[in-house]
Amino acid sequence: MFASEDEAPTASAVRLDDARELERLDVVTPGAVVVAATADATSHGFSLRVTFSDSSTFVVSPRADESSDDDEEDADPIADWELLTPHSRLLSVGPGPRWSHPAP
Repeated sequence: MFASEDEAPTASAVRLDDARELERLDVVTPGAVVVAATADATSHGFSLRVTFSDSSTFVVSPRADESSDDDEEDADPIADWELLTPHSRLLSVGPGPRWSHPAP
């Protein structure tokens, strides 16, 4: 994940490996609203870029799967990211190049 006030991750971007780090940052102005959201194919799945009315940008990008435990193959996969739509539907993306948007 990257949080930046620029359109693309730059040297001023902050790499976040822990959601708690995002909560401590003041990157998005309180009250800012989403003005654009895009999903792009990457080599590891789909990334999400959200742009806010204060020109800040939030990017979530999946990493390569680093686990090699055979036991995990039988477990339910964990999404790379999820988005709750305005109509209370859940868009679940990943792992890898898959997504689901089940009907209510």
